[in-house]
Amino acid sequence: MQDDLIERLEALHVWPQFVADDHADILSPRQSAGLYEVGNVAHEAASAGRADNARIAALEADNARLMGLVENLAGAEAAYRIAHDLHGGGSLQSGRAWDRMRRAGDEARATLAKIKEATDAE
Repeated sequence: MQDDLIERLEALHVWPQFVADDHADILSPRQSAGLYEVGNVAHEAASAGRADNARIAALEADNARLMGLVENLAGAEAAYRIAHDLHGGGSLQSGRAWDRMRRAGDEARATLAKIKEATDAE
């Protein structure tokens, strides 16, 4: 939907300027300048729309990455709970499961911090 709107804005960018050039003999300078301004505004709007599309795509990618990390953390936590219940809190299996859960949490926090830092910089 937004891509279609951007294409239409780009067309609107060219059309008024074409009309101003094609009918320069009958338009006043003020009318020609107004048509050029309409074209410039349409071009700026299309550029802003493309920038918004790029930002949305980046946010969707960040969201997908974070969701994957959260799912990994949830799986590591479930594995730890099972190992703890089966082998007890002091067992080697529970310790290894705890380490996997800790690393998954560290990775999720580090990624979230990087994304937050990049977002704050904008």
